[in-house]
Amino acid sequence: MSNDLFPINRSIIVVGIVRNCSNSIKNDLRVLDNAFKKFNLNYFLVESDSSDGSELKLEEICRSKSNFNFISLGNLKSTIPERIDRIAFCRNQYLAYLEKAASDRGFGYVVVADLDGINRELSFKAVESCFKIEGWDVCTANQNGPYYDIYALRATNWNMMDIDDDYLYFLEKFHLHFLAYFFSVIVKMFKRRGHHPIEVESAFGGIAVYKGMDIVNYRYDSRGVDGRVICEHVTLHKKLRENGKRIIVNPKFINNGWTVNSKRAIIKLVGLTILGKQYYRFR
Repeated sequence: MSNDLFPINRSIIVVGIVRNCSNSIKNDLRVLDNAFKKFNLNYFLVESDSSDGSELKLEEICRSKSNFNFISLGNLKSTIPERIDRIAFCRNQYLAYLEKAASDRGFGYVVVADLDGINRELSFKAVESCFKIEGWDVCTANQNGPYYDIYALRATNWNMMDIDDDYLYFLEKFHLHFLAYFFSVIVKMFKRRGHHPIEVESAFGGIAVYKGMDIVNYRYDSRGVDGRVICEHVTLHKKLRENGKRIIVNPKFINNGWTVNSKRAIIKLVGLTILGKQYYRFR
C-alpha cells in the first residue's frame, strides 16, 4: 500500500463520551489503535454517571498510555435528567477541550467515536477506504448488517425527519404500532447502501472522521427550535452544512455487523406486533 494515500498531516485526536466503560474500554482503544495505526493518534474522553469504577480504569489507562487523557464530570443525571441533554453537554466538553488544543497544536482530523463496543469490527482497511474518497468534510460509518443509527440520520430518500415524528405519521396512517415502527425504523435500517459514498445532511453510526479543526467552532444542541429533544449530531451537522461542509456515509467504512441496537429494534418490532403499545418512545 502506498503511503501517498494518506494526508500529510496525520495527527488525529479521537474524542468521545463514556459511561460504565470499565470492562470494554481497553479493547475499544486497541481496536482504534490498530484501525488508525498510520496516524499520530491522541485521545480525549469525557466520562460521567458511571457506577462501575470507570474513572479508576481511565486513570489507570492515563498512567500507561501517554497519548490518552480524559475528564470525569461525576453524576450529571441529578441535574440534567434528560439523556440527550446530558449527551450534548458532555460532547460540548470535548469541543471546548479541542478549542483550547487548537491554539497549541492543530490536528489534521478529529475522530468522534462511541466507546461502547460499537466499533469492534473497525479495521485499518475500513479507515483506509475513507481516504480513497475526495471532497468530504465529515466521513461517517456503515455496518455490514442493518444500519442502526437512524436517530442521527438525515438523508434524502432515506430518512428526513425525527423518528418520533415519523412514527406518529405512520401510526395515524395505519393505526397499528408495529406498522408505524416498521416503516419509521426497520425499513430504513435495511436500506441497500451500495458501494458509493452517500451524501447526507447528518449521520453518525458510531464513528465519524471530521477533516481539520473546523468542528471546534460549533457546539452540539439537544433541542430543536421548538424546544423538543433532538439528536445532538443532527444539530451539529446542520450548522456544518450551513457553512458549506459536505457529510457522507462511506459504505466501506464498516465498524460492525449486527449491533446490539439492531437486535433491540427487531425485538421491539416483535413485541409491538404481538403485544401492541399505547405509547411510543424511541430513545
